Amino acid sequence: MTPVNRNKRVVAYSVNPQAPRHEVETNRALARWLAQILGWEYGDSHDPQAGHDLYLLPTQTLIGTETLMRLGV
Repeated sequence: MTPVNRNKRVVAYSVNPQAPRHEVETNRALARWLAQILGWEYGDSHDPQAGHDLYLLPTQTLIGTETLMRLGV
């Protein structure tokens, strides 16, 4: 059986900084739900200073190596 990393945190990430509030809140709710299912901590919204071991839940597909590197994905 593969060991599970219980130190991970699930965080929401809004790709569009001007996203409607309902889109942002829906993504946060999904991240909370996913954290609960996985038994991980919920870390609210993505913070670039938060470090690694994050499960990033974006509102849209992330495109481009530069974006992935900036977010630490």
